[in-house]
Amino acid sequence: MEKKHGQAWLSEFAGTTILLFASVLVTRWLTGADWGPASEMPEAAGHAVDGVVIGAVVGLLIISPLGRRSGGHFNPAVSVPDVAPARSAKR
Repeated sequence: MEKKHGQAWLSEFAGTTILLFASVLVTRWLTGADWGPASEMPEAAGHAVDGVVIGAVVGLLIISPLGRRSGGHFNPAVSVPDVAPARSAKR
């Protein structure tokens, strides 16, 4: 494994971890409990705010150094097929 690929994959793993943590945290905080903002706002508003916050997290991750190293792929379903044709062509 080349050093460049290792850094990209590590960056993708870190970015995916951050994205999942932020998504679960925000969703739970806004829509899943009887405390905090969830008790004060309608369900549809909570979902809208949830989408905006998660979209902002994705946007910030893409322009961050992690996004630059990984190519902005924070989903292994995107990165694995991207590498697979290159490996099969070498055989």
